[in-house]
Amino acid sequence: MHISSRWVIASVMLCHQVFSCKAPVQPTAADQEIASLQESIGRYPDSLTLRLQLSDLLEENGYPDKADSVIMTSMPADSSIAILWNRHASLLLGKGDTAGGIASLERSLRLASRQFDVMLEMGFIQAARGDKNALEIASQVQAAAPDARSRVAAEYLKGLYHANTGNEAAALEHFERCIISDYAYIDAHLEKGIILFGQDKPEDALQVFEKAMSIDNANADLYYWSGRCLASLGRVTEAVEQYRKALGLDERLKAAKTELERLGY
Repeated sequence: MHISSRWVIASVMLCHQVFSCKAPVQPTAADQEIASLQESIGRYPDSLTLRLQLSDLLEENGYPDKADSVIMTSMPADSSIAILWNRHASLLLGKGDTAGGIASLERSLRLASRQFDVMLEMGFIQAARGDKNALEIASQVQAAAPDARSRVAAEYLKGLYHANTGNEAAALEHFERCIISDYAYIDAHLEKGIILFGQDKPEDALQVFEKAMSIDNANADLYYWSGRCLASLGRVTEAVEQYRKALGLDERLKAAKTELERLGY
């Protein structure tokens, strides 16, 4: 395997720091890929594609601040390129900076207004905050988006806003419209079922989750919520099976672990 000189130098410096070193520290595959992209950017400094690839790779490997630094370094020369503001927004939102993320998305939309995916992302943030602007964004997308998928997502967005503001009847109506338009829109099934479960209708909710699982049998949340329904109906053995399936699909699903512990498993 070829190791570039920069890694050899780094290894020698490390040896001097600890006074003993048996072998050069081997760079990981990710380190090598990052270094390769950095070298390519050095050769082609005007390549937006390379800079975005480097930002993505840095974030994937646990360096969100460095990923954002790559984007911000590009801003002086390319501040009018909407995709950079979108990427900056994504990184800010990932770090919990909602206000900064919204500001960046707004900047992007001022540069290119007909970005329906960006409009929807903004709408989902607003819906989570109970901001009525989410409904206006959804209506704008439904009126102007040329693709059916965006229009269906806008219907789902309206449902989310009403669910987050306590209007369950309106939320169910919009989720149902979403499902009618696109039966495979799993998130709409999921939200509909959660509302029904919260209304103490576990049998109705279970039917919703089971229909959704017939479309997508690899969604951990669907198994978790079907488990909640089954447990509520006293079908504990089946509930445990669903919780275990959920964890098999996503071991980070703490809620499923909690429910298993509560049931004594």
